Amino acid sequence: MPNLDDVWDTFSNSVKDGAGELAQNLFQEWKDPAKEDASEFIEMTREKLPKWTKALAQGHLTKSEFNLLIRSLEGLAELNALKAKGLAKQKLEQFRVGLISLVVNAAVGAVGL
Repeated sequence: MPNLDDVWDTFSNSVKDGAGELAQNLFQEWKDPAKEDASEFIEMTREKLPKWTKALAQGHLTKSEFNLLIRSLEGLAELNALKAKGLAKQKLEQFRVGLISLVVNAAVGAVGL
């Protein structure tokens, strides 16, 4: 199992880059605000996410359990930078769901599962 401290930056950059691409696909613009919102979400979850990722890597959590835990943090993704652009709630929710999926996939990939 890789050391989570060593892969945190890689994980974080992967989520931010993915958020930029997601924004490009959903909104055709606003890549930078999307990265800003993703970065804010990662920082807000920084206390819990490494613990849960380690538990996943050690087999103490299944991927399904891990996914549920991450989704429980969805409300923390406030998306202030994108809200400031005046996006419709439906588009913001699409981005929020995509961001959570990015976090789950990046974390699972970071521990090699």
